[in-house]
Amino acid sequence: MIYTLERFEDGLAILLDDNKEILSINKALLGDFAQIGNVFESDNQADFKFLDNETKNRKRSAISLHRSLFN
Repeated sequence: MIYTLERFEDGLAILLDDNKEILSINKALLGDFAQIGNVFESDNQADFKFLDNETKNRKRSAISLHRSLFN
């Protein structure tokens, strides 16, 4: 399953999957450098792998959409 880091709340990382379902986990499971908007993959909701290329692609798409809407 693919998750996007939505926000942090009181030691928890709030993740959103591609079906818009929420998963709350201990933020330590994502590593020290996790940032809002980062994309992770997990099959068991215990081991999370950061997906650098997918994160970059989604951020690029969001910027492009923003520009097309407001320019």
